[in-house]
Amino acid sequence: MEGYEYAEVALYAFVHLGDLAEGLRAGAETRALLSYRARDALAAMESIAGDFATAEELECLAEEVEEVVSTLTEEEKFLLEHKYFRRAEELARYGETPVFRGTERHYFRKQCALLEKLALLFGKRGYTEEAFFRRFGDFTPFLRAHAALKKGKRGKDGVRRKLTYQKSETSSRGAVFPRSRSTASTTTARHPITMTTICAGVSPPLL
Repeated sequence: MEGYEYAEVALYAFVHLGDLAEGLRAGAETRALLSYRARDALAAMESIAGDFATAEELECLAEEVEEVVSTLTEEEKFLLEHKYFRRAEELARYGETPVFRGTERHYFRKQCALLEKLALLFGKRGYTEEAFFRRFGDFTPFLRAHAALKKGKRGKDGVRRKLTYQKSETSSRGAVFPRSRSTASTTTARHPITMTTICAGVSPPLL
C-alpha cells in the first residue's frame, strides 16, 4: 500500500529483528577486534558505536511491534501471520479461518485496512516515515527492503531477501562481519603491539 512502506518494513522484519540486532553486534565486535588494521581509528570507533546503537533500535522496534500486535483481533493477527510473519507453527494454530471464505478482493481489502490501522498505531508510538529514516536511514537491509516495496516487490525474490546481510557488502551497517569472532580473536592475538584503543583499554601513563 503506497505511503506505508516503512510500516511494512517493520512487519516483514519483525521475526528477523533479533537476528539482525545480533548480526550487527557480532560484526561490530569483530571489527573492534580487527581495528588495529583501521587507517582511521576514530572513524572506526564511531562506526562500531553506531552499529551498537542501531542494534538497540532494532530491539526497541521489535518491542513496539509486539505491543501493537497484542492489541489486534485474532483475525487481524492471522492476517499478519499469513502475509508478513509466515511462522508455520503460528499459522497452523489458526486452522480454518473465515478470512478466506470471501473473494480475493475481500482479502486484499482486509489487508489494506489492517496496514492503514497499523500505520496509525505505529504513528501514535512515534514510528512514522520520518522516524523510520531517522532511526534506520543508514541501515542497509531496511533501505533495500523499503526500495523493494516501493517497486511493488513483495514475493520470495523481493522484500524478504532484502532483510539479510549480503556477503558482498563491506559497509559497517550493511555488512556481514568479515571474519568469525574466533578468527578475529586469533588474528588480534598475533598483533598485540598494533592493537588500537578500540580493542583494549589504554594503560595509565607511568609517573
